[in-house]
Amino acid sequence: LALALIGFAVPLPATDLDKIVDQENRASGVKQAATPIVGDHVFLRRVYVDLIGRIPTEAEVREFASWPEQGRREKLVDKLIADERFADRWTIFYADMLRLRSNATGGPALIAYVHNAVKTGMPYDEMCRRLIYTNGKANKVPEAGFILGDDADPLAMASITSQVFMGVRIGCAQCHDHPFDVWKRRDFYDMAAYFGKTRRYESQLTRVVYATEGEQNTILWPPEGSAPDADRKPIPAKFPFGLTAFEKKPDYLARLENVRKAKEDAKAKPLAKGPSVDDLLNDTADKVAKTASGKLPEAGVTAEAKADIRKIDPSAGGYRSSELREQLAKQVTDPRNRYFSRALVNRVWKTLVGRGFVEPVDDFRADNPPAHPKALDYLADELVASDYDLRTLVKLVVTSDAYQRDHAPETTDE
Repeated sequence: LALALIGFAVPLPATDLDKIVDQENRASGVKQAATPIVGDHVFLRRVYVDLIGRIPTEAEVREFASWPEQGRREKLVDKLIADERFADRWTIFYADMLRLRSNATGGPALIAYVHNAVKTGMPYDEMCRRLIYTNGKANKVPEAGFILGDDADPLAMASITSQVFMGVRIGCAQCHDHPFDVWKRRDFYDMAAYFGKTRRYESQLTRVVYATEGEQNTILWPPEGSAPDADRKPIPAKFPFGLTAFEKKPDYLARLENVRKAKEDAKAKPLAKGPSVDDLLNDTADKVAKTASGKLPEAGVTAEAKADIRKIDPSAGGYRSSELREQLAKQVTDPRNRYFSRALVNRVWKTLVGRGFVEPVDDFRADNPPAHPKALDYLADELVASDYDLRTLVKLVVTSDAYQRDHAPETTDE
């Protein structure tokens, strides 16, 4: 009954992204399937499931139907990306992408940390930097769960970091030069050297697990079996992925700087006078008491994950920080590292549209070009310009013509 209230599709005006995709299709001779923009009833179900992980309620359908037809799809998208469940659904996306596991060392706290990052709008590059360089105690310092999840193995972490954050399978060069790409075996070991001083320790008495830094880099060159042990020496870390050089600062980098400056200016402003500390403490105590009595049940992501984030101790004292991995984190997330922004865009596009610009999504290389390189670059630029805001990227995709089209019927060649 509620769905019957909704009329035919009133698509959004063509976006810059739509125009770029259309231009690329025409330039390459691709004939777009004659599939219409889906009706509101299909769009509603699709966007609710994709953005907050469930179908709309009858009340939500009626609310949508009550809005003016022109522009209500964009209004709905704005509502959903601000919904509390957006963080729940996109934590699942990140958990899959970042290989987060609740049964891994430090896994539950790390998942809760990522959920909080999505909920609070932490820039994607900042979240990734912290995951790459942080040391500390499992479950006390949640970001350390990323390095501990693979036992701080430098060879594994070199492969994982390049594949997860940049969509590059440099791990194929661990045993020999990459057969299909430019990466040499030395490139892989240069990358692994960033993790060569990181150590995983476990207390024999308390069974506490933590990551810290040692003095000696364990990554030696030539690799084991390639030369006598006496000839193998520690090698300096070197970032094998080139950063893009610009003769003139591109527009998206200038916009990024403006966004970050605005954020810093906002932080510098004096806070408006509000309730006293005693008032806040009393209010918190009341809420805790109500929650404990069952009068204020929690909603959203699993109670287990939310309980874990409350246990997080922000102090990582006692563990040596990693200068090498901090250098690596800065280079991986540098706005001039095009692999970084393109990799996330490609994964989000596949999640929402069904197929990545590059397939497989974690195999960027010269002989595996993107289907729509200009569209990929446009979205990557917009991601950077927004200060790596996930919600901005998601909105750009779901308000596009490509997202709102019906599925093309399967055909067989006769």
